[in-house]
Amino acid sequence: MYRITKRFTIAAAHKLPWGLEHPCSRLHGHNYWIEIELEGELNEQGCVMDYQALRDFKTLLRKYDHEYLNDFLR
Repeated sequence: MYRITKRFTIAAAHKLPWGLEHPCSRLHGHNYWIEIELEGELNEQGCVMDYQALRDFKTLLRKYDHEYLNDFLR
């Protein structure tokens, strides 16, 4: 088995429903690392996957970058 890994970074905001007295109940942001790890046998080109194809994950993550995450919970 072979493995490839790619790390992506996004920044996003959220707030938690912990009551107004708790600091995390206010809007605040974080930087997130999302790591994609693929494992498999080598293909006929000698790769687990064409590394350029991992760009599709970046397109998916762009939906959440610099967004308010609570909107995705509704």
